Amino acid sequence: MEVAIGRMFGDTILIQEAIGEKAGKFIQFMSTFIGGFIIAFCKGWHLSLVSRACIPALIIAGGSMSLLMMKMWSQGQVAYAEAGYVVEQTIGAIRMITGTESPCINAFAAGQAAVCKMFEAIERKPNIDTYDGRGIVLEDMS
Repeated sequence: MEVAIGRMFGDTILIQEAIGEKAGKFIQFMSTFIGGFIIAFCKGWHLSLVSRACIPALIIAGGSMSLLMMKMWSQGQVAYAEAGYVVEQTIGAIRMITGTESPCINAFAAGQAAVCKMFEAIERKPNIDTYDGRGIVLEDMS
């Protein structure tokens, strides 16, 4: 399930990029390329005929780069999906640990509050002074 969600997210981003600026730029660059060759054939056909021989090399280089980019993209998608799965598992584990430790944390907090009250009672200065001989004193303690 997590892998499908990660792939859908990645595919959505790629579709958005393809629909947006990339499609328009592709049309612009192709029309510039074709228009440039048309103008070159009209102005000086000898030079444009020589430069036309480089077109297959450009197509091969562009195609191989496109294949390489697709391969890298698919590897990136797999890595992104695996990372999403690991993150979801980690967050689920943290949520589970936090849920089971919450009662213990509450008990520790209540115990700490009780200890603080007990130490306050122990460390307080009493109003009665046991070493003072003034006042009513018991005759015999035995």
